[in-house]
Amino acid sequence: MTDADEAIKKAKAYWQKYGYETDDIMIILRDSGRYSPELIGYQKSRQVVVYLDKAASYQVDLAVAIAHEIGHVYGIRHYDTDHAIMRGTAKELKGLRLL
Repeated sequence: MTDADEAIKKAKAYWQKYGYETDDIMIILRDSGRYSPELIGYQKSRQVVVYLDKAASYQVDLAVAIAHEIGHVYGIRHYDTDHAIMRGTAKELKGLRLL
């Protein structure tokens, strides 16, 4: 299993322990390329995109970045008080880890 596969597994497991179904969520990991957003990823419907280069440059753990975007699939907004991984900025996600 690659590091990316492990990160996806951890991110999905985070939400599964709260009763969310994650099997049908598509996770796309890629670099931001010519498009250089000030974000580490985004979510559209049940598809999550995480920019590997942005997560690395902001020192955000890949599993945390993926889990954050999965949270948006379920309508959880930034600064949800029950989930630290839903903090709004990459700087606030830095240092968090999923077990």
